[in-house]
Amino acid sequence: MNKPKNNILMVRKRLKLGQGELGQAFDPPLTQVAVSYHERGKRVPDVYQALRYSQVLGCSVEELFPILPLETGQ
Repeated sequence: MNKPKNNILMVRKRLKLGQGELGQAFDPPLTQVAVSYHERGKRVPDVYQALRYSQVLGCSVEELFPILPLETGQ
């Protein structure tokens, strides 16, 4: 099963925010399309955007963007 690349969509829906509403919390604002691309993994937010998502959605960057364990090649 494919795991989502990030948890922006899950947390946004839990908070009952629209993509446009979330985008307006940024300075400069993100478009609804940009938020959608980030949620679907079509684009990767820069570090400042990732931090802002974390602030606006009230969770850690690690919760939004989980890091998979490294493969050791053993």
